[in-house]
Amino acid sequence: MFFLSHKFTKKTPKAINLAKDIHQTNIKKFSTCLLVVPDSLLSSTNDDFISVFLQSLNELANNKKVTISVCIYGHLTTSLLKPILISHNRHIAGLATMTSLDDARYCYLVDFWSNKHGVITQHEYILTKTKDKTLKATSYETHQSHVMPEDKSDSDRIYVSRRAFRESVKAPKGMRVAESNQGLIAMLDNPRSSTIVFSCDNQSEVQQIALDCYRLRSAYGRQLKIIVRETQQCLRYADEKFLLRSGANFISHAQIPPMRFMTQVEAIQGQMLTRPIPDSLEALLKYDLKFGSKGYLQNQDFSQYCIDVISHSTHSNVNFALIKLNLLPGMTAEECLRLCHIRRDGDVVTACNKALYVLFSAIRHSDIDIALNNIFEFPVRDLFHSTHTFDTQLDIETELKFIVQDEAVISDDVSALATERKIFHTATNSITDVPPLFAVKKTIELKERS
Repeated sequence: MFFLSHKFTKKTPKAINLAKDIHQTNIKKFSTCLLVVPDSLLSSTNDDFISVFLQSLNELANNKKVTISVCIYGHLTTSLLKPILISHNRHIAGLATMTSLDDARYCYLVDFWSNKHGVITQHEYILTKTKDKTLKATSYETHQSHVMPEDKSDSDRIYVSRRAFRESVKAPKGMRVAESNQGLIAMLDNPRSSTIVFSCDNQSEVQQIALDCYRLRSAYGRQLKIIVRETQQCLRYADEKFLLRSGANFISHAQIPPMRFMTQVEAIQGQMLTRPIPDSLEALLKYDLKFGSKGYLQNQDFSQYCIDVISHSTHSNVNFALIKLNLLPGMTAEECLRLCHIRRDGDVVTACNKALYVLFSAIRHSDIDIALNNIFEFPVRDLFHSTHTFDTQLDIETELKFIVQDEAVISDDVSALATERKIFHTATNSITDVPPLFAVKKTIELKERS
């Protein structure tokens, strides 16, 4: 067994040191050794060190006649580490990945697996939880056996909500136009491979659109092409993930002009949805994330909230990130918090004596810098000394211990400033709205000469 001492939790553990420690343990011959490690253990090292780590474990397994199973957890496992591990297949006997489909189902993909009888490759299974809390494996081919045969009889039909186009834009001829999303559903005539375009201009519509997408997809199969057209900027990253999970093929954002949107509609023709959808409406609604917190939280509440978000992310596959904003010399946490205004549900901030911590509960990692600048009145590079992003489960859990220990006292009036009601701003602050903490332009009055 390998233990990471609390005295060294600030240091990044090294995979090679782990392998050396295992070599020193007394493992009986013909036994099985199970290693459970976070993705950060291998993602923080280069390709050569991973090769040495795997080779060391391979030598140990051969010398002591033992089976070593390495279980790696974390969101970087499939995206970053899996391709690297496949390239080092000479050191490992098998590779399989397990990802969550919903609360009761998992996808288990065997990339390759070898034993004395031979090798199998590219076998996929659906693991389903049973009442006695075991997992039942079903071959993916068997699971998909009920799929409807291909039908192109209505592939040229396009049903669209009138609100999917701006008032000044007319829908192209040949499209079947309804005045609303509900009118659109009533217009459908047993569609099989038609294109259906829903409109969305308010976040309150997301759940109903998702339910409609799910019902249509469940009833008419994977050849149906479902598009959600955002007509005003209102969709969060979590909303987009929820709509895609419900069976929508893709989402067209408000910034895309009508001509480009029509190109997208043409591009999707002939496609079939292969993404799995939940087994029931109840299972789908668990992905409609309602975080319940926004703005400033005290450190202990912030820590517990982070743990809850990590737990939800395991099943929803929605990315999150914890950002540490180190304070400039002479600045206090309360002064910086005055300039922070969080708008999105699920985004929270807390204060330590030398840093602010922001948790984005649902965010693409490529959007972190943009999101940070959106919640502060001034650019982050001007307000803080430096920033550091924690995006793996182990790193976040380790940092939470220090957040709780280093709590800064924040007054009620300042903590209230950290929450903003509107998600999207329609106008920017004028120069007269800038707080007096920073210099503003003033006209210099000159005295007249006598």
